[in-house]
Amino acid sequence: MNARHVQRIRQPEKPQAEDLGVRRRETRPAKDAAGKKDQVVLSEQAQMFQRLQEAAARTPEVRTEKVKALRAAIARGQYRVPAEEIAKKMLGVAEDDS
Repeated sequence: MNARHVQRIRQPEKPQAEDLGVRRRETRPAKDAAGKKDQVVLSEQAQMFQRLQEAAARTPEVRTEKVKALRAAIARGQYRVPAEEIAKKMLGVAEDDS
């Protein structure tokens, strides 16, 4: 068999909607028989969750003022790593105020 005479096999094209006799139409919001649009009612908990998400989105990820203050303290050699406080927080130990 001589490979020079073999033609490339093409993948068949996917038929378009018009080729299948299907007409395209615009979709519209669903309405019931009285002409009212569909509604979604969120619970109070879902509404609060949504407000919290929006507030979190508005909050900057970096507290620039705190970062500036820490950089300045490090530059002055006055920054002290509060190792005992960090360890307590890591272990979940609460201080007794009495």
